[in-house]
Amino acid sequence: MVFDIYNNKPKMFMFVFLVDTSKHVNQMQMDKVNSLFTQIITELKGAQENSKTCELKIAVMEFSQEAKWKTLPTLIQEYEPELFIADENNVNFDNVLKEVDTAFNRNKFFNYDGKMACPEVFLVTSGKDDGNSKKYVDKLYENGFLHCANRHILLTDS
Repeated sequence: MVFDIYNNKPKMFMFVFLVDTSKHVNQMQMDKVNSLFTQIITELKGAQENSKTCELKIAVMEFSQEAKWKTLPTLIQEYEPELFIADENNVNFDNVLKEVDTAFNRNKFFNYDGKMACPEVFLVTSGKDDGNSKKYVDKLYENGFLHCANRHILLTDS
């Protein structure tokens, strides 16, 4: 890992999880998501303990019809995972994309005066779209933080 030679701060790594809790995710899938998410957090905490030259942060959003941040950027060692609970709402990806676009900026989400790695963004979803999520995609590509992010999609049924 690399230190910022100007202010001796560790390099910051941001992990962002966007988790679908809509009616398209059944209880068995949600149980699997919760179990794997807990394992991921345990591994990230272990990685942080073994590294003194990086700073791991996490942010977590859950979404269905509405998008809600469960956790804004938090040091991984201070984060305690909460279970995700599926609801009976449709999914609206436009609300997710708007919220991510609003949050992904230097002042709100990436306020760090050291070096930053490209964010790791994980979309955990059923992949089903209720047909109302087409308007915001092009606007999102204008966001520099999301544009350079490493983006991953994890499907709940596989």
